[in-house]
Amino acid sequence: MSEILVARLKKLVAAAMARGYVTFEELNEAIPTKEYTSEQIEDVATQLAEQGIELVDFPDELRPRPVEIDRETACDRSIRRIETAGTALCLGKVKFACQLMEAALAELRPFADN
Repeated sequence: MSEILVARLKKLVAAAMARGYVTFEELNEAIPTKEYTSEQIEDVATQLAEQGIELVDFPDELRPRPVEIDRETACDRSIRRIETAGTALCLGKVKFACQLMEAALAELRPFADN
């Protein structure tokens, strides 16, 4: 391994040990696919896993989390949006009214199957 790669990997492992994970993006930055074979990258990933370092798509704070939507709250917001859209139409604000209606529909769409 080159000295540059060793330095990159030491930096990567130090950060990963503190957090417990490495993102695929970080691994690709440390070991560019243009310079190293997929086998070399896979070997590094295996070594990280053996040290208890997880390889993840997103850091924990950026991982998408399922959002629970309260049906009553969503309905209340949608009703207010629809009422406001009616007022906006009376004032000639057609584009704004359409945006409100689209927002109301988008919020209620998850409940369409229920």
